[in-house]
Amino acid sequence: GLAVTCWTYNRGFLAGADRGRPRVDWRDLEAFSEGVIALTGMPGGGGILSAAIERSANPAEPVEAYSLVRRLSDLYSDRLYLELAFHGNASEKLVNRGLIAIAQRMELPLVATNAVRFARPDDALAHKVLEAIGRGAAADGVLGHHGRDGSDLPTLTVEAVRAQAYLKTAK
Repeated sequence: GLAVTCWTYNRGFLAGADRGRPRVDWRDLEAFSEGVIALTGMPGGGGILSAAIERSANPAEPVEAYSLVRRLSDLYSDRLYLELAFHGNASEKLVNRGLIAIAQRMELPLVATNAVRFARPDDALAHKVLEAIGRGAAADGVLGHHGRDGSDLPTLTVEAVRAQAYLKTAK
């Protein structure tokens, strides 16, 4: 599974080098899906599923996305997980609602994830400053705001994390 995932990931980057982003087509997924656990990719990550939900006439019930999820489900069987993430972005909230609706209708599991942006809490400020520079914004607004340090994570049960993910995405 891991070797296949790494190979597919590298192939995707090579195939998409001219566009500056990875590209994996359905043939690659079909050829190398055996034994792989698949996450759909976090909302706002630029994937086709997020885009289908965002473009849907009713993102809370994104019928346009069902065929994509059905195709992925056919490939990965019981190894497909719809990925929820929320970083305060409105489009993520919209996509998460759609993913929850799809998961409920198609009886697929959800997994709540969070993008790792830095390795140590001490790196948070540098990360925020670099993000501000990348947006062309003043970095002074990020001083003093470092987000969570993770100290509360060991006390949360799986059920509590799941409940928080549902509550954040459902509002």
